[in-house]
Amino acid sequence: MLSNIIKLSMMRKKCNVDFTQMMRYFGHDEIFYEKGIYPYDYISGPSRLDETALPPKAAFYNSLTDEHIDDKQYARVHEMWGHLSMKTTLVTTWSSTF
Repeated sequence: MLSNIIKLSMMRKKCNVDFTQMMRYFGHDEIFYEKGIYPYDYISGPSRLDETALPPKAAFYNSLTDEHIDDKQYARVHEMWGHLSMKTTLVTTWSSTF
């Protein structure tokens, strides 16, 4: 499934596919048309959703794939956090975006 998401994103760029509904909500900012990065393992309970700061890079470790995100990916997470004016990791903000 991951490869399908990446392929869809690449197809949009190559073929100039119009994602009308997404563009109405997000505009043309490319950051919204790439695969999202989410700290699945870090969000271990409801208290994590009330945190008011971007989780540290180490929080994005994926135990399923045994991988950490790189600096470029974390920079994109930081950009998304700021772009959406996020205040918490609450489901209705970040989680609903991804």
